[in-house]
Amino acid sequence: MMIDLMCLLRRAQVCLTTPAGWAVAHPWADQRAGWEGFVMIYTPTTQAELDFVLQLVGGSYTYITGQMLPETQQ
Repeated sequence: MMIDLMCLLRRAQVCLTTPAGWAVAHPWADQRAGWEGFVMIYTPTTQAELDFVLQLVGGSYTYITGQMLPETQQ
């Protein structure tokens, strides 16, 4: 598997994605306070994996900006 995407995730997401094999901690994750959720996400190879990765990216956006992506607001 290739790693193509780096994101900052909430700790709860890291606790789910890392043990499940979706992501690994970035080597810099333990270098600065606040970077504990810095992960490298594996490249999706199926539509289902892509859908999951897009959810992670959306969650990362919300975590960083405090705003939801416009297409996810209802």
